Amino acid sequence: MPITKPFDQHYDEYEQWFVKNRNVYLSENAAVRHFIPTTGTGVEIGAGSGQFALPLKSPFGIGPSVNMLNLTQQKGIIVLKGGAEHLSFRNNIFDFALMITQFEKKCSNEQQ
Repeated sequence: MPITKPFDQHYDEYEQWFVKNRNVYLSENAAVRHFIPTTGTGVEIGAGSGQFALPLKSPFGIGPSVNMLNLTQQKGIIVLKGGAEHLSFRNNIFDFALMITQFEKKCSNEQQ
């Protein structure tokens, strides 16, 4: 199960990072844009607040944090709540998928 508490609680701080670090954010977008097709329909897995989906023309997003998805939806991205492990889409409906920034939960030796 995805960890969402930090993102649900600190979504506003997450969003402000992109404002405070605008040049880094724009640089990341430019680097990723090079690999994105110029046509077709995309989905961002782990859409966060939509900071990448919107400029990279990915009209769909999926993510586990309700508060982050609310920000994404306000930007015009169609969102679904969920995780990368269980995507709720039919096969072959997207031409590309984005997974820009993801976090994983580290397990202790007992949990592995």
